[in-house]
Amino acid sequence: CACGFYDSSTKQVFTDSIIVYFNETQEIPENIFQVQSYAHKAEKGWNSLYREGAVAGNSLISTSSETQQALNLFVNPSTKEHVVDGGSIKSQRQDILHGSFRASVRGSGPWTGGSALSMMLHFNKTSSMEIDMLNNDNPENARITTLLNGEYPSEEYGLNYTALEKGSDSLSAVNPWDFITIRMDWTKEHVNFTLAENLTRSIVHKKESFPTEPMPLSFKHWSTGDSEWMQGPPKNRSIASVAWVRAFFNSSVTTTAQQQQFDTRCNFAMACDVDDNTLRTSTNYTSASLKAWKEPPRNEKWQLPSGIVAGSSSFFGVIALLNVLFRRRPWDKLSSKKGKAEEHALEPLPSASSNDKLHMARSASSSTLGSVGAAKSKWDYKCTTAEASSSNVTTPWEARTPAMSRVPSTTDFIDMAMLRNKMAQDNAVPFGVPLSHTKSLRESPSTGSDGWSSNGHTLVCPTPEINFSKPIKSPETIRESVEIRVLERKSLESSEKLKTAIVTAHEVPSHSTLAASPTLPPRTSAPPKRIDYLAGLVAISCIGVTLIHFTLTFIPYAGGLGYGRHYKSELYSRWSATPILLNPIWIGPFFTTSTRFLAQNFLRTGNLADVAKKMLLRAPRMVIPAIVVAALEYFFIELGLTAKLEWLPSITWSTWPWVTNYPNFGWFMNEILELGYLIPNKAPGIVNHYCVGVLWTIPVQLQCSYTTLLGAVMVREIKTHWKRFAFYSWCIVVNWYSMNWGSCFWVGLLIADLNVTYNYVAWLQARPKYLYPTFALIWVLIIQGPLWTFLEDRGFYTLMTRERNIHPNIATGAAQGEVDSMYPAYFEPRLNTILFAGAVQMMTELSTSFQWFLSLRVWIMLFPHTFTIYLIHGFVFWSFGAWLCVTLASMEILPYWAICLILFVCCYTVIGLAAMCITPFSEGTALALCRNCWRWASEEPVPHRKTLEPFRRDLFLTRNGGGDKDEETVVHG
Repeated sequence: CACGFYDSSTKQVFTDSIIVYFNETQEIPENIFQVQSYAHKAEKGWNSLYREGAVAGNSLISTSSETQQALNLFVNPSTKEHVVDGGSIKSQRQDILHGSFRASVRGSGPWTGGSALSMMLHFNKTSSMEIDMLNNDNPENARITTLLNGEYPSEEYGLNYTALEKGSDSLSAVNPWDFITIRMDWTKEHVNFTLAENLTRSIVHKKESFPTEPMPLSFKHWSTGDSEWMQGPPKNRSIASVAWVRAFFNSSVTTTAQQQQFDTRCNFAMACDVDDNTLRTSTNYTSASLKAWKEPPRNEKWQLPSGIVAGSSSFFGVIALLNVLFRRRPWDKLSSKKGKAEEHALEPLPSASSNDKLHMARSASSSTLGSVGAAKSKWDYKCTTAEASSSNVTTPWEARTPAMSRVPSTTDFIDMAMLRNKMAQDNAVPFGVPLSHTKSLRESPSTGSDGWSSNGHTLVCPTPEINFSKPIKSPETIRESVEIRVLERKSLESSEKLKTAIVTAHEVPSHSTLAASPTLPPRTSAPPKRIDYLAGLVAISCIGVTLIHFTLTFIPYAGGLGYGRHYKSELYSRWSATPILLNPIWIGPFFTTSTRFLAQNFLRTGNLADVAKKMLLRAPRMVIPAIVVAALEYFFIELGLTAKLEWLPSITWSTWPWVTNYPNFGWFMNEILELGYLIPNKAPGIVNHYCVGVLWTIPVQLQCSYTTLLGAVMVREIKTHWKRFAFYSWCIVVNWYSMNWGSCFWVGLLIADLNVTYNYVAWLQARPKYLYPTFALIWVLIIQGPLWTFLEDRGFYTLMTRERNIHPNIATGAAQGEVDSMYPAYFEPRLNTILFAGAVQMMTELSTSFQWFLSLRVWIMLFPHTFTIYLIHGFVFWSFGAWLCVTLASMEILPYWAICLILFVCCYTVIGLAAMCITPFSEGTALALCRNCWRWASEEPVPHRKTLEPFRRDLFLTRNGGGDKDEETVVHG
């Protein structure tokens, strides 16, 4: 066939051919096919738990009389290293470009374990075409798939064996478990896949891109254990067969001159018919046909100049930032602040005369803004104004309330003290006698040098001890000795009934020595404003969540999955560390502690402004950082930073990690908006496009936060104790039964109410007979959390599944056990998580040992970055971690435990550095937006003023005698 081969179905002429009948030869022709021997270091595929390999002994021509002679390709069971050795042959020629490729093949038999027999043209993962015969683990699911350019092997690209057996009007019936003919036609215009003379798929070039590179033809029997593809691998050696191969194609090494000579001497009539089954020849070839095609070098003329410009810009930018950093020297400010704080903490408390103290009952109607610290100044005093509602003179302290400006300055204290001495001397008023009894002070309203009015007030102010020979202390020192209290009052004279504030200063107890303090142990500074142990609990919960995701990604068996055990020690972990440390129960403390921070101010003060502020700002506070990180991940995934993640399962043996990019920007916007409106319990769509699906907690936090705040308003109005706690019990039980995370939030609200309203910690600590049984009960509730997971995981008792089966199904109302009995999904609440979260929170508040551990500096340093770490850790694991793991494993130098150790150190280092960089942007943006939202909502807008303000409009209109003419008339005449 010197004039080529003509295909009447595609109207194409091909110059070369490969024709081999394995039933007519005893050996594989080495000049046409080469037997493959290889072992992949990593495998691409989201579900590929095994690596593909091939050995020469698995590609043999059978000579058995029991079966038809053919090329047999075997697949061995997996090795301990998860390598599955199969059989593979590949054409010697690498120059195949367009053609018609046909073969008679028989896939592996039923119930032999999942494997694939493939005929393929393959250049790389994005340029290929193939037909795969998949027997699958269950023969009912066996099918033939036709894939182009590395497509995902979904069912839409496959034809089930059952459909081929039964046939139809458009499909000829054939037995797929026996030899069938498969065919691929590849031209510039289309690619057609034909199975047993049935055209099953046709792809037109206008709709999809085709391979344009020359590539070899290969046949292989293989398995990677992909659960969505061929499944398997087989437990015993399985076999697939190839009877013959007929390939007609063009060569990419044909020169223009050779093609012109061929066109001159040949025509269609002189070409051989590709359907002629008597053809047995394979075209000769040159050494050029054996070389794999390589992409020609790109034009790199501008690559070096552009690189120089980009590098120079980056260099000077970094130098500019470093210059600003070293000029401003922010670390000096931090060290100076730390030094001042230590000086104040170590400064001894001076003694105060007991005669200078007047003990008065605090007003029940006042609301404490909060004590600033322990007493440290000689000027400790108690000063109270009575009948303040009749005053119509604003004092300097009223103008300097915490809501307005600041606490009183040192000068205010000195002026008031001097005024008190002068008043005492001039009027000879005995100490402790109300000043309202002195006639000289009961005149019309007047204001002294300090601005205090004596308008019928009962003013009692003891004389502070002032030593003018000593230097005056800083305002900060005085501020720490004063407790500021703001009283709301309504001015009776004002027609608008405006609210003003009266500031009263109350004495903070002062003692001669630190050891005499009943609240602070010796040599201990005052407690900080922030509840450090709760911040530490949040930080540890965050680290616990990241550890779960780390193990599920890199050590799946230790993380709780039922496969992927590299070492026997992982089995020991399943009996010990996994139920305790790698348990989903750590998500619970996030919810209970957030409730504490949300509701405690309102429970203490009853100020509805706290509820309004939290409800208004909760959504932007949660969503803004998520938007920032999601946008970064969108950009980085688009750049291909997670490309190695698809190669990771074959090394880690975990199919848990999976992510795909958004189809377009509209999807991103839609799924971001969904976070604010999704009703739990459902996973938002963004979890498919976000590294680790942690964003399911955002809708839970938003919805349950609003419910919790409204619940706090109701609870505060229930004054009867038994009714109050009955209401709590009802809400917790109803939310649990309806499978709502609100039960966790109601538990947190209950604990906050017990702490703020009933001060249960002090009550229990004063009564050891109740304290120790409470400790025992709390420890039982803490232990039950990991115990449930242990019993379920080890198969002793499926407690978590049984607990889920109790709840009603939303669609039908029937019990879940009757409709959809299964292990709880990761976004569904579990009873052990709810009980564990509440118990841990109570133990944290009752146990000083817990408080000491949770207040360690490392947890306090992590706390500002916890939300950022929670959002970004998955991306670090699935981008940098996946790349590092695949790279180290491909070197085949280190054992897997060493790779995991390196991954742990490197990944958490990157997470820490990334958190320090991202937190100022994400948290700063969220906090700034929250401040502005609250300001816009709580402050009256600035009144509108005309453009000419403060000038009158007619001042300009009448400057030329225009009278009442409008501006246009005056200007244009």
